[in-house]
Amino acid sequence: MLLYAPATAIAGHWFLKRRSTAVGIAVSGSGLAGVILPIMIKELIEVLSESYLYIGFQPLKTSLADRADFRDGMLIVAGFMAVLMFIACCTMKARLPSRKSPPWKALLGPWSQPGYSCLVIGSSLTMMK
Repeated sequence: MLLYAPATAIAGHWFLKRRSTAVGIAVSGSGLAGVILPIMIKELIEVLSESYLYIGFQPLKTSLADRADFRDGMLIVAGFMAVLMFIACCTMKARLPSRKSPPWKALLGPWSQPGYSCLVIGSSLTMMK
């Protein structure tokens, strides 16, 4: 999640003609991970426990060995993701120089408009339900 926004922004920096295609490929990685990771975790737990998960009327095993298999599977996935994140962090580079951030006084400008203030307050209250 921490690399999602920088990866899409950097893809937009490097491509001028086919920018939407480049950003689409960068964005599709999160959807692909949402498909691959659950399958990978399930298979890892099955391989580590050397048994099958029983589905149906037979109860799932909940012994300490099964918890260790889950833990070991999560550690393998975390190591896999750490290697991929390290490669991504080392290879991402912005083409354009960073812009100066606006002064804090300029950030207060939209709050003087009642419509914007009501929208932010209403959205905040809605999200807190």
